[in-house]
Amino acid sequence: MLLEDSASATSALAVIAMPHPDEIRALVLKTFLELAGAAAGEATADGAGPAAIDWGDLSETILIRGGAYFGRCYRAAGLVATLASETERLDFFDWHGRLLTSIALPSAPAVWQPTKQAA
Repeated sequence: MLLEDSASATSALAVIAMPHPDEIRALVLKTFLELAGAAAGEATADGAGPAAIDWGDLSETILIRGGAYFGRCYRAAGLVATLASETERLDFFDWHGRLLTSIALPSAPAVWQPTKQAA
């Protein structure tokens, strides 16, 4: 039966509740400010020291893989943060691609589980 085959193929799928994008943006901005402050003695890629970062400086890109949502990428003041939906954590990098820190997002229960329909 086609319905049973498609149901069994999707039985491993679940929709995971992630924090609201505004909450993630606030966490990214806060962490960028902390990282920029910690690196105050270091020069940025263009030779200038880290500047104050505000909402207007934050660039956000939605990442798509295979035609589906994969995560987000944030950039400001020579710093990059990535959020991949499969890892449920924010990774922060400097302009050279060095991992500076990672933050695990709060785990949330699956909010949707596909079910097999009776024949």
